[in-house]
Amino acid sequence: MSKALLIIDVQQGFLKGYEDLPERISEVAHRFLRNNNKVVAIQHIDEMEGSPIEFGTDGANIPELLTDSADILIQKKYPISFKDTDLHEYLQGHGIKELFIAGFNMEFCILFTSIAAADRGYEVTVIEDLCGTANDGNTYEMNDLDIVDFIGTVLDWSEVVQSNSLAETEYKDD
Repeated sequence: MSKALLIIDVQQGFLKGYEDLPERISEVAHRFLRNNNKVVAIQHIDEMEGSPIEFGTDGANIPELLTDSADILIQKKYPISFKDTDLHEYLQGHGIKELFIAGFNMEFCILFTSIAAADRGYEVTVIEDLCGTANDGNTYEMNDLDIVDFIGTVLDWSEVVQSNSLAETEYKDD
């Protein structure tokens, strides 16, 4: 079964507190590439002034080690990586049936893209410990909320999307 790793919105403006995430994702991306699977980097184009990933600022940039690890870069304007992009066509063109997802923000783009991918017939696994969020429990008036773990649990409970830790994820060299 052909696989792809989607690296969603790993942009400089989101990396505070996640400085080691690009390197960890890059290691997984290289495993995908060694197995002749695809790696897709996705960049959110945010035109909202003051956004941590505002288009045209350094915050919008994807770390070079990730763009160098990707087969293709796809830009998007919505939380769903499939909306008004060529992502689905690209994946279909390469016979991709199984998606592994990493990146930001767990409660927005990761959640919505995972559901949209499952709806399009892909087998989806979110690699929970390769995901993050620029928000915290205070954002949602739930002070102790671990957003990444909570959304990962919800996805897993859906029985449509798997949410696993890196150690549990089947991405190993074939």
